[in-house]
Amino acid sequence: MDADGYRSGRQVPENLHVHVVPAPKYRKKAMTARVAAELRAAFEEVCGRYQTTLDAFETDHAHLLVSYSPKVALFTLVLSHRTSSSARVRAHRWPEIRQALWSEQFWSPSYCIAVGLHIRRTALSPAAGRRSRS
Repeated sequence: MDADGYRSGRQVPENLHVHVVPAPKYRKKAMTARVAAELRAAFEEVCGRYQTTLDAFETDHAHLLVSYSPKVALFTLVLSHRTSSSARVRAHRWPEIRQALWSEQFWSPSYCIAVGLHIRRTALSPAAGRRSRS
């Protein structure tokens, strides 16, 4: 990666980011500190497999900011993140997960992705998009 944050590919320099927001099944509050730590480890492992980088991770749902190459199919990347993280969290059988999510799925089938060239880390904070009332 050069000083401007671009990766140099074979033909073109690239600086692609995706903001992924999967939500836990039933919109329950299942994100405790140890669940968040396990999710982060799972997401970093998947990023390593696809030669992408996890630039930011926040845990109110699970906001991920990932730098990726155009060679990576986003659907495959998101599906791998969701599958791997769900399996790792469910394997621990933590009480907060069993109480909040009674099925075998951790993630809801829906998710949101936003793709951009220059998504800043501040875009992840919930307060970034709010306007103050006057």
